[in-house]
Amino acid sequence: MEKPCGAIATHGPKVDPSLGVINIFFFLTKIYLGFFYYAIHVYYEIILSIQF
Repeated sequence: MEKPCGAIATHGPKVDPSLGVINIFFFLTKIYLGFFYYAIHVYYEIILSIQF
């Protein structure tokens, strides 16, 4: 029981921070791309509504 706990304790902190940073980065990029896509969609709808 001691060896698996030791392996998890030493291996966990090395992996978790990098994965957390990567997850936050992808989460922010998803929000940014989603907002950008939504803004372009609304922008084109306004342009089409002004034309017609």
